Amino acid sequence: MLVNILPSLKVLMKMNSQILPLLTFTISCELMHWIEKYEFNGKSNDRRSSNSKNDDSKGNGRKGNLMDWLQNSNLQKLMKVLDPCMAVGGCVRNSMIGKGLNDEVDLATPLLPEEVMRLAKKAGFKVIPTGLQHGTVTCVMDGDVFEVTTLRVDIDTDGRHAQVEFSKSWEEDAKRRDLTINALYADINGKIYDFVGGLDDIKKGMIRFIGDPDLRIQEDYLRILRFFRFLAHYGKNYDFESLHACKKYVQNLQKIARERCINEMMKLLDACNFISTLRLMDDINIWEHCDFPKPNFDVLENIIVKEKAMNLKSSALAKFASFDGSIENVKLSNLQKKNIKLLRNVNVMKEKSDYIKWINEVPSDLWNDGFILKGALDDLQFLEPWKKNLFHFSGNDVMNIMHLPSGPGVKKYLDKLKEWFVEQDAPAPYSDLIKQLEIFRKSQ
Repeated sequence: MLVNILPSLKVLMKMNSQILPLLTFTISCELMHWIEKYEFNGKSNDRRSSNSKNDDSKGNGRKGNLMDWLQNSNLQKLMKVLDPCMAVGGCVRNSMIGKGLNDEVDLATPLLPEEVMRLAKKAGFKVIPTGLQHGTVTCVMDGDVFEVTTLRVDIDTDGRHAQVEFSKSWEEDAKRRDLTINALYADINGKIYDFVGGLDDIKKGMIRFIGDPDLRIQEDYLRILRFFRFLAHYGKNYDFESLHACKKYVQNLQKIARERCINEMMKLLDACNFISTLRLMDDINIWEHCDFPKPNFDVLENIIVKEKAMNLKSSALAKFASFDGSIENVKLSNLQKKNIKLLRNVNVMKEKSDYIKWINEVPSDLWNDGFILKGALDDLQFLEPWKKNLFHFSGNDVMNIMHLPSGPGVKKYLDKLKEWFVEQDAPAPYSDLIKQLEIFRKSQ
């Protein structure tokens, strides 16, 4: 493991002002990958090195052992129809890393959008003109969705949007993308084309902007957050010049739509190395430029400990809920804001009844988040029967059984019944709830 760290240490010795952040991140990532038995650097690297004689920087084809998604019959059909056509981006990157397919398959072709639409329709695909001005067409068949974009170059950018010109050059198309690991192409047979050194960076776990980092960021300032997001998910090292450019232009994140910013943050928080990455982001004070609250690293570290102890996984929303400060200016959905409020207000769970009460008060997708954030118990097997027998008594039930009109009296009985329910040794059946209501009435 330490052998892998040495190259970064040599860089550190030359960059005194950045020694601590890079050292912390590199060692943290190396330890994480060592604990996971080098999951990142295992079989997938063996695949990538099998034809290392090829010069990837010039885009020479390399045969990759891609995953099953490339054999999808509808994908094969579309790639043949649109020949020349190659898969590009996340699907190829994840295959080279050895991870599963997370997103839809993106395709690239020198064919113009109108020709793509004509050929795809003729082959029986449903065609959606998703973004013709940028050369993007969505093709659908049997529930399989493929986004096809014409090769292009940026001719004008303002940090948020780009005017593009269609191209015939795969290399030009690659060089306009953000990160080297995201600019890999795969043809219909699984041969990999790399014009920017993405394969080598994947092997090193290096996150790097393509070409001049200043230019890449000025084309779209959201790339600052994307740099950190991909660092959290796939990086063991980062390019110093790329990080420096992020710091240089960080204030320009104020120009980016808040929705785009929070979407990147939520994706980042789902990564293994999110804490190390958040510390780097903290060093450049990224929060105020995105209207984000600041991370509470003590709470986040405790979340990791609790996840391992309880063998549970928290959501990105739960991690964000642990941040300190207001979410008033964060562009979240109403449901997200409601759930964050629930997670922030949950009381510490010490007794079994606290857990039973929690699962009866919130949606099931928040159960584990509450256990991890405020739970004191690690063994939650006792909850299994309770999860299958939730408290389903309603105000209407109280009114019908006790012949009460609607009003505060109904809520009083319902709350009292729920308190009794969660204190039992086992979930009480509906008949027992009715009996307990009668007991409450007689005790009045």
